[in-house]
Amino acid sequence: MNENDRRFLQGWGDELSPTLDENYELVTGMARVPVCVACPMAQWYKLEHPPSKPSEEPRHATLECFCTAYRGVMYDGRRVVTACDARIDALKSESGDPE
Repeated sequence: MNENDRRFLQGWGDELSPTLDENYELVTGMARVPVCVACPMAQWYKLEHPPSKPSEEPRHATLECFCTAYRGVMYDGRRVVTACDARIDALKSESGDPE
């Protein structure tokens, strides 16, 4: 996470989805924060990774994001969306802005 990501999160902190709010330590642990954290079209979920063998250590839980506009996983820990037309349109619709 860089300084721009920190400022972005501070601006949206009280409007994060319940999943992100309950797992904030996973959000702050992201290498980069996607704009999906502040998008009404985003559906966030937490994935647990149990060990595949009894001798293995469990891996850390991760967050993923499914976009209802693009109908696909937009954040999986590897790819990071930093600009998105669907988010801009969804925020305009929520605010009642016709343009």
